[in-house]
Amino acid sequence: MFSIKEKRPDSNTRNSFPSGHTATAFMGAEFLYREYRDVSPWIGYAGYAIAAITGYLRIYNDRHYLNDVVAGACIGVLSTKLAYWLYPKIFKKSECYKEHVAIVTLPYYSAKEVGLNMCICF
Repeated sequence: MFSIKEKRPDSNTRNSFPSGHTATAFMGAEFLYREYRDVSPWIGYAGYAIAAITGYLRIYNDRHYLNDVVAGACIGVLSTKLAYWLYPKIFKKSECYKEHVAIVTLPYYSAKEVGLNMCICF
């Protein structure tokens, strides 16, 4: 994504902000926490630990700055929270609405494209 042209610490490319790897990792961690907190909260905690390690390694390997990783983590968690809040409001009157259906959306970007991934599990 080239809307924020922050240089990466290890090169002159200007696609450092935010960290997409960290956003994906924290999205998965929040999803695990939401889905399995009644079974065992440790599943979610393990997801957050792996996501935090992912963010740390992005900084350690000079791929991102701290602010890139923090922004990616916020995007990942907030996008999952938004999906869980929005889903019942959109599909409540739909015939396909079931309590065990899950929907997850995640923005993505690369050097040449921007988009939104959506996964509906039923």
